[in-house]
Amino acid sequence: MPRLQNALWIGAGFLLLFLTQASVADVPSAEKILTSYDLQGGQAALEKYLDQNPSDDQQRFGLGVVQFVGAVETMSQSFYACGVRDYQGQIPFLRIVATENPNPKATSYQDVRNILQKFVDDLAVAEQTLAKVDDKRVKLPLPLFQIRLDLNGDGTTTEIETLGAVAMHLRMIENVPGNPEAQRPYETVVAFDYADCLWLRGYCHLLSGMAETWLAYDMQELHDRVGYVIFQKIDSPNAYLADAKKTFPISDVDIVDLVAFIHLINFPVKDAEKLKDAHAHFLQVIALSRRTWDAIEAEDDNDREWIPGPKQTSPVTRGRTSPEMLKTWREFLDELEAILQGEKLARHPRITDGRGVNVKKMFFEPQPFDAVMWWQGSGATPFLEKGPLSDDAFWNRVNRAFNGQFMSFAVWYN
Repeated sequence: MPRLQNALWIGAGFLLLFLTQASVADVPSAEKILTSYDLQGGQAALEKYLDQNPSDDQQRFGLGVVQFVGAVETMSQSFYACGVRDYQGQIPFLRIVATENPNPKATSYQDVRNILQKFVDDLAVAEQTLAKVDDKRVKLPLPLFQIRLDLNGDGTTTEIETLGAVAMHLRMIENVPGNPEAQRPYETVVAFDYADCLWLRGYCHLLSGMAETWLAYDMQELHDRVGYVIFQKIDSPNAYLADAKKTFPISDVDIVDLVAFIHLINFPVKDAEKLKDAHAHFLQVIALSRRTWDAIEAEDDNDREWIPGPKQTSPVTRGRTSPEMLKTWREFLDELEAILQGEKLARHPRITDGRGVNVKKMFFEPQPFDAVMWWQGSGATPFLEKGPLSDDAFWNRVNRAFNGQFMSFAVWYN
C-alpha cells in the first residue's frame, strides 16, 4: 500500500510538472512574435490568452507593443502600395520602407486620407491596451533591432525590414546596426519597463495628434496638382506632369514643382473636430511625459534602459540625462502646456507690436492654413492677442541645457 501511495504521489507530481510546463509553453511571447514575424497570429494568440488571464499585465504590455508595431506596419504597407518616392525618410509618416515600389498604384487624395485614418484608429487600439497596464513591475526584454516587419506587404521580411534597418534609414537612433559610430551589437536587448509603457502611450498620442491635424485640412488641390512630387503615380488629370521636362532640376525634383508645392500649401478646414481631437492628443503627450519621468525617477535599477534616468545608462545610445536636463525638460513641458492652453502666447518671428499667437485658438477656432501668409504674418492675424509671451530667453536656456541638441532629445524623450 505505501508503495502504491508513493507511486500515486510521484505520478501526480509528474502530471503537475507536465501541466505547469504546458501552461508556460502556452503563454505567447511578444519577443518571439516580433522577431520571428507573426504579428497577426501573435496578436490573436495574445488576445486569446488575455481573455483567459486578464490580470497578466506583462502579456498585456506585450500585446500593446505588438499592436503598435502592427499599426506602423499596416501604414507602411499601404504607402508602399501607393508608391511613395524615396527621399531618405524625410517625409513624415509616408517614408519608412527603404525601397520604392516598382509597380505602384495610382494614388488618390482619398487613398491618403483613408490610410492615415486607419493609422489613427490602430494607434487608438494600441494605446487603450497599454493604458490598462497597472503593474509597475512589468518588464519586456526585446532585441530591439531584430524586430521584423513586412513593410512592403509581400508576406515576407528581409534584412532591410528590421527595426534596426528602419532606424538607420530614418536616422532615428545614432547607435544602430550598420552605423560606423555604433557602440552596440545587433543583438542589443532593451528591457522595456513600466516607464516605457507610459512613453509608448505618449507616442501613440503624438502620432495620432499629428495625423489628426493633417486630416483636419483639405489638401485635395495640392495632391491633384503636385502629388507626383510625393507619389510615383497619382489619380489626377495632372498625372502626366510627373514626366514633364525639368527646367530647373535639383536632384530628382524641379524647382518649378517645389514652388508650386509651396504655393499650394493653402488648405481650407475640412474637419474642425479633428483639430480639437489633435489638441487633446498633444495635452496627453505632455501628461504622459510627466508620468514617464516620475516612473523613471522612482526606479532603483539600471537594467538595459530605453530612456535612462540621471543614474542610468542605455544600451542603444551614448546620450545621458543629467539632472539639469531633466529639470529643464519638466520646465519645457510646463511651458508647452501653457502655450497649448492659450495661457502663454507664441511669438511670431516677424511681429513686433507685442502681440503673440494664441495657439489654442488655432485648434478651436481654425482658419484656412496658408504657409506663405503665415510666414509673411497676415495668416496669424486671427490668432494674435496681447498677453504674456513665451520668452525667447527660456527657449535659449532649454537648448543650452541639452548642449544645442534639444530637438534630438525631444524626439527621444517624447
